[in-house]
Amino acid sequence: MRSMLFRGVGIVFIAVIGAGLPAVEARAAAYSGGAGTETTPYQIGSAADWITLSATTADWDKHFIVTADIDFAGALLTPVGNFPSYFDGRIDGYGHVLRNGQIEAPDILDVGLIGYLGPGGELRNLGVEFISVEGKQYAGILAGVNGGTITSCYAKGIVQGDYGIGGLVGLNYNGTVTSCYALCTVNGGTESVYIGGLVGLNQNGTITTCYAAGPVTGSAYVGGFAGSNGGGTVQSCYWDKEVSGQLTSDGGSGRTTDAMTYPYAPGTYADWDFITVWAADVSGIVNGGYPYLRATIAHPADSNRNLHMVMGEAIAYLAGWQQGNNPMAYAIRAAYLWQNGEQYAYDPGITPPMCWGLAP
Repeated sequence: MRSMLFRGVGIVFIAVIGAGLPAVEARAAAYSGGAGTETTPYQIGSAADWITLSATTADWDKHFIVTADIDFAGALLTPVGNFPSYFDGRIDGYGHVLRNGQIEAPDILDVGLIGYLGPGGELRNLGVEFISVEGKQYAGILAGVNGGTITSCYAKGIVQGDYGIGGLVGLNYNGTVTSCYALCTVNGGTESVYIGGLVGLNQNGTITTCYAAGPVTGSAYVGGFAGSNGGGTVQSCYWDKEVSGQLTSDGGSGRTTDAMTYPYAPGTYADWDFITVWAADVSGIVNGGYPYLRATIAHPADSNRNLHMVMGEAIAYLAGWQQGNNPMAYAIRAAYLWQNGEQYAYDPGITPPMCWGLAP
C-alpha cells in the first residue's frame, strides 16, 4: 500500500490505494525494468523499449507490461513476431496507449504492431491510436495474425493492404478476441479480398462482444465487421453500417450510428457487461458516444488522456453525475477542481480511488 497526496487551496486530500502493477526487480539492461517472467514481467515504458522488443526475437516468449502511454512520434516500426517466429508471450497494457507510429511493409505478410501472435500469446488492456499500417497480406493495426488471445484492446488508425485486412486483426486463425473494438479506416486495393472493419478473415476463431465503426473499402468479400468467417464464431458483435459504408458482413450485426452511440438502442450490445468491462460514453467525449473499455481509460474524467484533469473535464463529469451516470465520489472531486480552477496529476498505473479523506 502507498499514499498519494494531492494539494489544493485550503484542503489537502489524501488517497490510500494499492499498487496496481506487479512487483518489479532491479532494472534490466534491455527494458525499463523487470525480468520477463510472469511474476516480474519486463517493463515497456518508452518507444525505445518497444523497438528493443521488436528487434529481440529471443524475448518473443516473455511476459511484458506497458507502464506508460508511448508516443512513437511518427517513427517507422517493425512488427513484433512473424511466421514461424511468432510472438508467444504476454503483453498487458494496463490501460495504456501506443500512438503515432507507422508500419510500411507493402510486400510482406503478417503486418501489425504484433505481426503474428502465436497460440500461447496474449494481449490485453491495450489501446492503439493514430497508427498507420500497410501490408500485403494479413494486416491489422493491433495484429496481422492472431492465433492466441486478445482481450480488452482497441485500435484507432488506418490500415491498408490486399488480402486479409482488418481494423484490429488481419487474420484471426484459431484465435480468440473478446471485448475489443476498432474505430479504423480499412482500405483494400482495387483487387483486394477479405477486408473487414474489425477482422479480415476469421478462420476457426472466436470473436465475442466486439464492435467496429470506421470506413471499409475493398473489392471482394468486404464486410463492415468481418470480410470472411470461415468456420469461426462471431457472437454478440456489431458494426456501424453508416460509418463503414458496408451493409453486409460475414458475421456480426449491422446497426445505425444512432443505435450504436449513446443512448444505445435496445438489442444493441445485448448481454454485454457494462459493470466491469464496458462503460457507456454518456457525454460523447471519451469515444464519440460508442462504448469504451474500462480497462483502457486513464481516468473516468480525463477525456484527452494527458494524465491531468482540468476544469473543463470536471464540468463535463459533474454533468454526468447530475444525470445519474457518474459516481458521486468522482463528481465531488470534479466539483472541487471546478471551484478552485485547479488540476491534478495522477499515477496512470494505479486505479483512481473512489473514496477520499481529509489529511490531518
